[in-house]
Amino acid sequence: MAVLGCASHGYAASITVGVGPAALAINPVTNKVYVVNSSSGSVTVIDGASGTVSTVAVGTNPTAIAINPVTDKIYVANGGTNDVTVIDGATNAASSVAAGDRPWAVAVDSVTDKVYVANHSSNDVTVIDGATNTAGTVAAGEGPMTVAVNPVTDKVYVANWGSNDVTIIDGTTDTASTVTAGVGPWAAAVNPVTGKVYVANWGSNNVTIIDGATDTTSTVTAGVGPWAVAVNQATNKIYVANSGTDDMTIIDGAANTLRTIPSGYSPRGVAINSITDKIYVANSGTNDVTIIDGATNTASAVAAGSEPWALAVDSITDKIYVANISSDDVTVIEGPTHGPVYRFRSLKNGSYLWSADENEKATIISTLSKSWRYEGVAYTIDTANPLNSSALWRFVNLKGGYYLYSADPAEKADIVANLSKSWLCEGPAYNVSIDSSGAPVWRFRNLKNGTYLYSADVNEKDTIVNTLSKTWQLEGPAFYIAP
Repeated sequence: MAVLGCASHGYAASITVGVGPAALAINPVTNKVYVVNSSSGSVTVIDGASGTVSTVAVGTNPTAIAINPVTDKIYVANGGTNDVTVIDGATNAASSVAAGDRPWAVAVDSVTDKVYVANHSSNDVTVIDGATNTAGTVAAGEGPMTVAVNPVTDKVYVANWGSNDVTIIDGTTDTASTVTAGVGPWAAAVNPVTGKVYVANWGSNNVTIIDGATDTTSTVTAGVGPWAVAVNQATNKIYVANSGTDDMTIIDGAANTLRTIPSGYSPRGVAINSITDKIYVANSGTNDVTIIDGATNTASAVAAGSEPWALAVDSITDKIYVANISSDDVTVIEGPTHGPVYRFRSLKNGSYLWSADENEKATIISTLSKSWRYEGVAYTIDTANPLNSSALWRFVNLKGGYYLYSADPAEKADIVANLSKSWLCEGPAYNVSIDSSGAPVWRFRNLKNGTYLYSADVNEKDTIVNTLSKTWQLEGPAFYIAP
């Protein structure tokens, strides 16, 4: 039986990777995820369909990654060996291309098949021809930190931390010009639909907006320490993660009007699913991911690993991958859909088990079918609804091996404090609602053997009450499911 760690996991699974995962990227064509392990000089390759992993050696201190889904080539910037590892996505074979001093960021133009590498200490950009792996160099400002590409206009934007400006490279001619930014430009994102570029200035707590057609600039205020920025092309909204004020600045790209909503502590990464209009924020200080509904600006949270640092969204599978730099793993979050909860019945003592974990379900069916009978989906839960955000704690009885579930914090605390010799906390099984406006899930206690039964089926509940009251005692709603 899989044991659920006592840290919250909700609808998230965990995959072990290398040491210090600091960046990741997804190829939606192949459904593969590439995780940069900054302290072990490797890239973990996750098969999104099966969850299996493999490892590719790269240079030392890899810091950034970008993918060309057209050619299935993956590019990793290695800050310690001053080169770029090129991985063939079909074979995982790797080669290297020399870069400048301390390559820090990388971006790909899949239209021109060119790769742009910002070299932080040599103040330049390495331009790699993806077809031949030959490279040239374009001068940038001081301390380039990030690079963003507009594939529509064939322009490249390099944010220079040291000189407080942005180098604009013409991808056709490799000529460069410069526009002034704020203090300490740290991150940049492009909206290729509008041609605008958004530069988060960490030192001046604002965002420089570059009009891609004229290279003129304007400025909007952000929170303290804007660390990351992402654009939803479908809604023309821009999301800025402010690491110092623990919130998100939302910019309306049409009017440049602003809204602020809270995030977790010390947000470090932002990713967007433009299909579902959901925004995901990696909070390194609270070890969770804030999920923002772009339509309503309401927010909920899902637990991640230790110090989530970066994340990426696969819009096709609606999965979110979170790189946890201190726990050396990747949290995989299912998108905001109605997730199933499965019910199993013990063939030994007639007790029940409920699980929303697909891996646990598969393990029980494949290896424990002589002990547990699969009864199907008990109910589904909309994980996008912020009301469904209360942890449902799972306990196993140490004597009888049966399970108790509780969303009541007081009951959970009482069991942990006073009944630990009988009940072991296995952690949150999944998230539910404690708002009585939702559909109730009823709890019954077996008067003969002390086991528990939970049901969201009104007909089943009424049948038990009317015909099995000598065996099962109705204790009332245990929790609720918000629609």
